[in-house]
Amino acid sequence: MGVVRLGIVGPSWWVNYWHLPAIHKHPNAEITAVCGNSKRDLGKVREKYGEKAHYYTDLEKMLDEAHLDGVVICTPNDVHHPAAMAALKRGIHVTCEKPVAMDAIQAREMADTAKTNGLIGMSNFPYRSNPAAIRMRTLVNEGYIGTPLHITGSYHGAFGLGNRPGWRGVREKSGSGILGDLGSHLIDLARFVSGDEFKAVSGHTMTALWEDGLNKPPTLVRTEDERVLPRNDDSCAFLSEFETGMQ
Repeated sequence: MGVVRLGIVGPSWWVNYWHLPAIHKHPNAEITAVCGNSKRDLGKVREKYGEKAHYYTDLEKMLDEAHLDGVVICTPNDVHHPAAMAALKRGIHVTCEKPVAMDAIQAREMADTAKTNGLIGMSNFPYRSNPAAIRMRTLVNEGYIGTPLHITGSYHGAFGLGNRPGWRGVREKSGSGILGDLGSHLIDLARFVSGDEFKAVSGHTMTALWEDGLNKPPTLVRTEDERVLPRNDDSCAFLSEFETGMQ
């Protein structure tokens, strides 16, 4: 295998935490380009991402000049679709953080373009590689627990408590709130571990509206309440039925 030349779109903390260690440890991968929305010192960029990395603030220019094999897109959600489409149309493979797009129409266009061009188009669901999840999937497939009747899960993130909503809390930037951001991991794990597919779902979303100053307890309202305005869901609970009848 030759060297795979990778570009980073959105040099964020998550890239540093998850993608960067994996890329640096792989003997056949190197980062040759990084694209961000503000100017950075090239020396510091190369110190972190690799000595061959070039830095860009113009995505189109990076994709045209850097001779990339693939890109890792780790930006706010509203950039996922345009960045992925720009790469795919140039014959560049794409790994995109989730939620992959603002809506299903965008996501299908991304998937169809990758398939038509014979490219890898994938999203990052890191819990699939957890040894415990892999072992659990093996045991279920081997019939160790018999016929699964129920699967339950919860995912709580305290980063939204008592803080003003960042881009994740605004529909214009993220498209979906906590269901797409954290809930999608539970949805994917349920499918991965069980080998089953969803047949029907029913959900309820809630948004926490904080007063100015964040000193008072929030008002909890349904996300469809008109007071929510541009805000996203902060909490979601849902029931589902799988193809096998498992709940």
